[in-house]
Amino acid sequence: MMATDPFQRLGCFSDDESWSLFKQRAFVIGMNEGNVNLEMIGRQIVQRCRVVPLAITAIGSILRSKSQESEWLHVKDSEISGLEDEGKRILAVLRLSYEHLPSYMKQCFSFCSIFPKDSVMEKDELIGLWMANGFIPSRGQLDLHDMGCEIFSELTRRSFFQEIKEDADGTVTCKMHDLIHGVATSRTGHECYAIDLNERSKIPKTARHLFVHKISSSTNFMDLSRLQRLRSLIVGRGFDFIDNLSNPSHFISKQKHLNVLDFGYGFSSIAFGSLKQLRYLRFHDDNNMKTLPEATSSLHNLQTLNLQRCYNLEMLPKGMKHLKNLRYLDLRECISLAYMPVGLGQLSCLRKLSLFVVGKDIGCGGIDELKELALEGELSIRRLHDVKSSTDAKNANLIKKQNLRSLSLSWRVNNGERSQRGNDEEILDVLRPHPSLKKLCLDAYQGVRFPYWMMDLLLPNLVEISLANCETCHQLPPPGKLRFLEVLTIKGMGALKYIDSNFYGDMESTFPSLKVLEIGMAPCLEEENSFLS
Repeated sequence: MMATDPFQRLGCFSDDESWSLFKQRAFVIGMNEGNVNLEMIGRQIVQRCRVVPLAITAIGSILRSKSQESEWLHVKDSEISGLEDEGKRILAVLRLSYEHLPSYMKQCFSFCSIFPKDSVMEKDELIGLWMANGFIPSRGQLDLHDMGCEIFSELTRRSFFQEIKEDADGTVTCKMHDLIHGVATSRTGHECYAIDLNERSKIPKTARHLFVHKISSSTNFMDLSRLQRLRSLIVGRGFDFIDNLSNPSHFISKQKHLNVLDFGYGFSSIAFGSLKQLRYLRFHDDNNMKTLPEATSSLHNLQTLNLQRCYNLEMLPKGMKHLKNLRYLDLRECISLAYMPVGLGQLSCLRKLSLFVVGKDIGCGGIDELKELALEGELSIRRLHDVKSSTDAKNANLIKKQNLRSLSLSWRVNNGERSQRGNDEEILDVLRPHPSLKKLCLDAYQGVRFPYWMMDLLLPNLVEISLANCETCHQLPPPGKLRFLEVLTIKGMGALKYIDSNFYGDMESTFPSLKVLEIGMAPCLEEENSFLS
C-alpha cells in the first residue's frame, strides 16, 4: 500500500459545511443559540480547525456544555491557535478534548487503548469491561449498564468512537481512529499493555490491564509470574495461550485482584475460589467444555459471563440464581445447551440474555422465568414445544420488553422429530413482542396459521423477518406494508400453495424498503397463483 498523508483520510469540509457542523455540536437550543459574541468566537475557532471535520466535532463537543464567553475564549486561545502543521493541530484538538472529559470518562476512554489499532469493538463488551474495572460511577437509581450507555454515547458524540454500526439484533460496534488510539495510549502510562507473542515483549511491572494478541508461529515461553496485581487479562482469539505459561491454573489463581478474565481454551478447571473479585468472565471457542464448573456460582461479584461459541456446552451451573450482580449472559452459538437452571428469573440486574432454552423436567427453568427480566438487544427462545401451557408462555411477558431488538422463536427438536403437543398456535399467540422489535425469526413452528399480531401488522418497525420450516402454514402474513422491512426470508413451507394479494398490500407502495427477498423449499407453491409470476 502506498504511504499517504494520514490526515488526508479525515476529509475536509467547505466553510459553510464546517460552520454547520460546529453549530450542531456546540450550540444548545435555548442556551447558546442566538448569542452573537459566541457565534463570532465560534467562527474564529472553526477557521483555526481548518475545515477538518474531526477537529471541528471535537471542539464543538467541548463547548456544548459551556455558556460563558471566557470559556469559549480559553478554548480559542489554547494550544491549537499557534500550530500551523495540520497533524499537530488535530492532535492538539484531540488532547484538549480529552482534558475536558470527566475523570471517570477519561478512564473509560483510555482503557480502549488495550485493543489493537483498527479493532472493531462491541459497545456491550466495552461497557462490561468498564463496569468490571470500576470505571463507571453510580448515579442515584441509574443502573451501571445505563450509565455505561451514556458514557459510550458521550464519547461517540465527541468523536472518540467512530464508524458506529448497529445491526438488526441491536449489536452496536465502533472503531477508534488511529490518531485517537494514539491519544488514549499516551494517557495510560504502562497500565494498559498489549503484547504480541511473536515478539519477546518485556511487560512493565506497572501493567494492570494486559491484552495478548496475534497468532504465535512458535511456542515462546513467557514468564508472567511477577505480575501480581493484574486487573484485566484478555487473550485474543485464534491461538493457544496455554503453551506460553508454565502453569496456567497456578498463574490465574495468584491473581487476587483480577476483575476481568477473557481466556478460553480448557480453563474450565480453574479454581474460582481465589477469584472473588472477578466481575467479567469469558470462555471462548472452548469445544471441550460440556459443563460450566459449579464453582462459577460462587463469583458473587460477576457482572458479565460470556460463553459465546462454546458449542458443546450442555449445562449451566445450578446455582446461577446466586449471581445477583449478573448483567450480561452471552450464550450465542451455544447450540448444545439443553435447558436453563431454575431461578434465572431472580437475576433482577440481568439486561442481556441471548439464549433461553425451555426445560420440561423438574430442575429445569420454564419460560415464565423471563417474566420480570428487563432484557435488551437479542433474545432467542428454543424448545418451545416444551412449554406446558399458553399461560406459562404469556407469563414470559415479551410484550413489555420494549428494549428487545431481535427475537427468535424455535420449536426445533434436536433429533428431527416434530412437536407432538399440538399447542403451537396458542403458544405463539401469547408470545407477542413489543412493537419496537426490529428482527423476528420463527423456526419449525407447526401451527396452520400465523398469530394475529403478525397478520394485523402490530410490529411496524420490523427490518428483518425469517420464516423457516413452518411446514403446516398455508398462508403468509402481509409484510408488503411494512415500510422499514429490508430482508424477508421464507424457507421450508411445505403447505404453502399460493401467495395472494394480501402478501404485498397496496400495489403503489409495496415493500418500500425491501433489499433481499428469498423464497425457497416451498414445493407446493404454484407460481401461476403467486405474485412472483
